[in-house]
Amino acid sequence: MILLKLKITALLLAFSLIPSLSFASGKLTYEEALKTSINNNLSIERGSDTVDNIQNTLQTGIPAQSLSNSSQYQGQGAQGGQYEPNPVSSINQSIQYQTLLDNEQISKQSLTVQKDAIEVNLKAIFVKIKNLEENDKLIKEKINNKNTNIGISRVKYQKGVISKIDLENQEIEVEQLKNSLKENKLQLDMAYKDLANVMNTKVDRKIDYISIPYKTLSQNGISKENVVGSAISQAPTIMQQNSQIKQLEEKIKYSLIDYANSSLPKEESNTDLNIKDVDLRISKQNIKNAVLDSVNSVENIETNVKNLQTQIDNAKRQAKNLKKLVDLGFKTKIDLENLNLQIKEMELQLENAKSNHGVMIERLKKPYLLSVQG
Repeated sequence: MILLKLKITALLLAFSLIPSLSFASGKLTYEEALKTSINNNLSIERGSDTVDNIQNTLQTGIPAQSLSNSSQYQGQGAQGGQYEPNPVSSINQSIQYQTLLDNEQISKQSLTVQKDAIEVNLKAIFVKIKNLEENDKLIKEKINNKNTNIGISRVKYQKGVISKIDLENQEIEVEQLKNSLKENKLQLDMAYKDLANVMNTKVDRKIDYISIPYKTLSQNGISKENVVGSAISQAPTIMQQNSQIKQLEEKIKYSLIDYANSSLPKEESNTDLNIKDVDLRISKQNIKNAVLDSVNSVENIETNVKNLQTQIDNAKRQAKNLKKLVDLGFKTKIDLENLNLQIKEMELQLENAKSNHGVMIERLKKPYLLSVQG
């Protein structure tokens, strides 16, 4: 018992040494955070430059030095006349132009993915901060409630109604709650630091809470099949692999591979193509698995939401009956307060579950984001 108290005291001391964040007045809105995050994101800036460069190349034409080493024209006619177009060079130029078109589409999609990922990640951070701040209030209420219970228990102990061990157990519960309060504060500070990292700037204001309506998968019209198809077709990695395979197929078809600079001998070119095809199938399967895992997680949350709501409804009926007993003098107010606090804790769990569910639905509405999940 004494050892446990010492451990808790040590933990509280350790948490007290963690620096706390200080905040200015006013609230940081989600819209402001999103705008700042996108404007300060260097990857998005580089991605925009890449798209601009590709589009400029498409407008001005492919530089001559980037074409095939073979001349654009082949030998003179018998009378020393005009050069005839070199078909190999024309095919090479056509392949390079198509590759540029593919790269333009891939770069634009990558840019969209980056912006959408920031949008959804910000929502997840805002939801997490709200959950932690609400949990902070709840833990403080629980500590106050436990202290009230301890005050009553001390009287009972003095009168010999309960043992010293029962009293000490309640005191330890209060210390554990204080420890939980410190841990919650640490997580909250880390969440604000995550927000600062996404925004790439200092965050010195509390956030303005966001609300994500709770709508189930069926209410959103989301099915596993549709999400899997969209996630695969819109994933930049898949688009890139498809483009590489198409480019290699064209080079093999027209015997355009520079085997002098290739890492594979001529007879293994088709093997290289087969390897890329296998890699593509693996990538598609990985995305499919990520989608199915995400959908299953959402379904589990929806089941949990139903169960929590049932428990809350039952507890509220119980509290209503308990209130009548309190009014009649058969139960104490502290019994009712304990039950109401339990209901409040379940309601917070329900709110948190719905908020996290909303963030996951946001990702499923833009399923290509699941291909870049860490």
